[in-house]
Amino acid sequence: MPFNNNTKTDIQIRRFTFRIVIVFLLAITVATGTITLILTRKSSQEMKSKVVNLIQANTQLQISNLNQYLGRIEDTAALLFSDDIYCEYDATKEGQDAFEKIQQETAIEKRLQDINILQNFSDFGIVYADDSSLGSISNTTLELFPDGGLYAYLEGHITDERKESGWFFDYERCYDRLYYVKRLNEHAIIVAAFYSRELSQSFTDMEDVPGMQSYLVDSAHSIVYAESGEILGRNAEEVWNDLPDGYSNYWIIGDKEVVVVGTCKNDWQVICVAPENVLFAEQLGISRAFCRSCRPCRRTRSLSPKFIIPSAASISRTTSTD
Repeated sequence: MPFNNNTKTDIQIRRFTFRIVIVFLLAITVATGTITLILTRKSSQEMKSKVVNLIQANTQLQISNLNQYLGRIEDTAALLFSDDIYCEYDATKEGQDAFEKIQQETAIEKRLQDINILQNFSDFGIVYADDSSLGSISNTTLELFPDGGLYAYLEGHITDERKESGWFFDYERCYDRLYYVKRLNEHAIIVAAFYSRELSQSFTDMEDVPGMQSYLVDSAHSIVYAESGEILGRNAEEVWNDLPDGYSNYWIIGDKEVVVVGTCKNDWQVICVAPENVLFAEQLGISRAFCRSCRPCRRTRSLSPKFIIPSAASISRTTSTD
């Protein structure tokens, strides 16, 4: 049965009304989603900035602790310059009176023992150009060069020409110790060493930043301290690919980790690393919730008018009955 004009108009009005409602709902959803996305991103950036600032502050605290600890080692070694008898004695000098030599070495040994108890050293003593030594030089250090060459090895690590001193770490030769060397005179070098685990007191835990790990890296980019011994000796640029050559005093956010870098006074770096998925779990949750909220919108948009607008045959039957 053909539709009359009123029936056709009613169908058109219903279809138009439906389309207006759908467009209106879509517009509200898009506008709400856009605003939510902008606010979420802004909140995420602010949160990341605050977290990075917090990690930076902790990094600076750890650097300050390390500078104090390393400074105490340097100051302790400098005590040997307090008397000419300690800093002018040369064990390689020929023609010395045997009795006088014994007296001088006895006095130096006593002074080294007194200084040694000030810090928890594994080694503290003086190595001379003929590879003889005074003080507490461990067998581990002496056995590095059983055929001689210890003095030349230590001398090669004096990298600060102004202070005539240097810090070094040699994983292949002695993986668990850090060394400080300073020239005492033309033919003598002070050597002070301690176990790397002693640095654990300088690395403070951060309860506000869960999962954060701290590392100490030397000037050759080798990891000299880490809570996990498995990573010791590895190159930092291989462990964290985002680190460019010559990195110093900056922070980056990679795909998985937040990395903050700071420099100590001996040019070693402290690297603090925290996992993004832990730090920004709240922001990730908001983003996932937003994505889920968009699904009903897509389902609504996929609905065809034929499932909501009554069919023409149904309207025709209703009109005929009336």
